[in-house]
Amino acid sequence: MLERMSKQKKKRLEEENFFKQFIELCRFQIEEYHQPESDPPDIAGKIGNDTFSIEITKLFTANGDKLIQRQKLIDRMTEKLNTASQTSILNNFGVLYELGKEIKISKKEEDRLVDSMIKIVKKKIDSNPNENYLNFKIPKNELPLEIAKFELRRFDGIKGKSWFTRKFWMSGPATDSVIVDKVSLKIESALQNGYYKRYDHNWLLLVVENEPHSDFSEFKPSLATIDNNIFDRIFILEKFEKKLIELIITKELKNN
Repeated sequence: MLERMSKQKKKRLEEENFFKQFIELCRFQIEEYHQPESDPPDIAGKIGNDTFSIEITKLFTANGDKLIQRQKLIDRMTEKLNTASQTSILNNFGVLYELGKEIKISKKEEDRLVDSMIKIVKKKIDSNPNENYLNFKIPKNELPLEIAKFELRRFDGIKGKSWFTRKFWMSGPATDSVIVDKVSLKIESALQNGYYKRYDHNWLLLVVENEPHSDFSEFKPSLATIDNNIFDRIFILEKFEKKLIELIITKELKNN
């Protein structure tokens, strides 16, 4: 029986994978690195004769967890809608739907919502089998409260019955306050631990695990003043787009 990987081991493996992508994208000649037995830092290594440390953390954590659960709900509902449509609806169609942003529903309510959406399509499609809907938006007053968008498509080119929704991980906008709050937490932790005094250079890597259509895109590559900053360099790794961005550390930001 395979042993279940501990949370700590998973975390260290994930950090190493993030760092390997960092190495691929940065221009540093990193000769060696390792994961200290007790962190922080997450990674330590050498560039020439100089030592460096790097702390690695996700820029969006709590929000990401919530969106994973939301996507599981959407996937589950879409599967139920597609299955029910095969026997409940006679004619071919396509539906793009979106749930409200703050929706929280139980399993029983989920099944009720699926039934309601099936009835909407049956009413529009089966009662008018010859009518085309290129992009017909169902009025909100005809929709369940949990549904934010409902677009019906039916024309000769559509074969089969299908429900779909925009599937993406919306990591959130990278506002100055989001970045500064995360950096400040890592600075506070470093000051308490004191590990940074053992290295010539100390870096921070903020990771964004965004996917297609994420609204994390452009932001100012500079930060407002942060007290007691111990990081010489701060980077953002966008995993999906495979981009490494270095934030500008001004003289005011870096305390000597």
